[in-house]
Amino acid sequence: MTFNEIRERLAKVGEPDWVHEMKDYFARTGTYPPEHLRKLLGDPNKGVEMGSRESIAKNFASGGGL
Repeated sequence: MTFNEIRERLAKVGEPDWVHEMKDYFARTGTYPPEHLRKLLGDPNKGVEMGSRESIAKNFASGGGL
């Protein structure tokens, strides 16, 4: 599975309700609520391990994705 195929599959899923709420909140206040940022970015006090795009594609191809 290519990166573009992954992007297309994710676009079909759509955004979760909390993302819409976050966008609405930002439109009203100009800021993001901390709980939404934690969902989006993770815990700022913990490290994050991230692989390359190739490993992401392999994960989706093996059935680990959507």
